[in-house]
Amino acid sequence: MTWEYISGFFDADGSITAVKVHSNTNKTIQVSFHNNELGILEEIKSFIFSNLGIIGSITKKKCRKIHHGVAYDLKYTYKNGLLVVNKITSYHQKKMHRIEIYNLIQSKTKRNGKYTMEDIIERNRLIDQFFQV
Repeated sequence: MTWEYISGFFDADGSITAVKVHSNTNKTIQVSFHNNELGILEEIKSFIFSNLGIIGSITKKKCRKIHHGVAYDLKYTYKNGLLVVNKITSYHQKKMHRIEIYNLIQSKTKRNGKYTMEDIIERNRLIDQFFQV
């Protein structure tokens, strides 16, 4: 397993989005890897843990149709997602855009959560820009 392999896997079968993990929090980054092979996701999870010391979570996706097979997601959120995505070299235009914008969002995020009205407007503008490509 290498970062190059994970980068290619992410470009093909990964996603980056901004989600609300809890209803009373701001949107945060979520980096996901999707596949039908649980073993591949476990190898990626193990590699990332050994290199960055962070733990991802693998969940089984619900089958939407009777003929669909079992699928899995490996997810990283909050700063863990940011650490993972900053180790990846993506060549996918949309994913590169989202990585760049989320790094801007993170640079403007205050640790204590106390935002002025201007901070909130700027953060929301960046979140909107995150989804524009």
